Amino acid sequence: MHIRLEEVDFRYGTEGFRLNIPRWELASRRSAAFIGPSGSGKSTLLRLLAGILVPRDGTVEMNGQNLPVYSDASRRAFRIRNVGFVFQDFRLVEYLDVRENLLLPFRINRALELDENADVEAMAERLGIAEHLKKYPAELSQGEKQRVAIGRALLPGPGLVLADEPTGNLDPNNTRRIMDLLLEQTTDATLVMATHDHALARRLDEVMDFSEFQSS
Repeated sequence: MHIRLEEVDFRYGTEGFRLNIPRWELASRRSAAFIGPSGSGKSTLLRLLAGILVPRDGTVEMNGQNLPVYSDASRRAFRIRNVGFVFQDFRLVEYLDVRENLLLPFRINRALELDENADVEAMAERLGIAEHLKKYPAELSQGEKQRVAIGRALLPGPGLVLADEPTGNLDPNNTRRIMDLLLEQTTDATLVMATHDHALARRLDEVMDFSEFQSS
């Protein structure tokens, strides 16, 4: 997924937070880390890249498609087809067990193909959650929920993976394990990650400091 941003201006309200990005581009199959303090706009930009948010002005182009000109329904269809999003607050479905949370993208998009048992169990094994497949989110630790959210984003093999603090709830061993998995599973995808961890950021192709984009 090739990303191109041009003269992006996003604001919350008329007097609140404002994010300005004159120009930014990321080639297909490359990776980038967004670093910066909380509130600097990292999560906001991830949501702009997914088409969840729309800027006041500017271009947010994915493979030549300028997302802001499309309807809400069209942007949602784009996300379902192309984007794996690891949300900071996980967004797990509480009434579904871990297996069904991992399979949720396939229930939403019937065009996706999966060897349900083999692929889910292999992903769960790599994530270290194989023994939790029949559990529900309320029975999991924060770190386990984080790993389920990451697996759900990666399992369909999306062209674009957006990860908002994907290792924020993990201990050092699991942080390394999950980062290795993210890089391994996105060799044919574009990966954009927001993180406070500079050591993790340096493992990606590009690092962007958000302090240069944010203004009030």
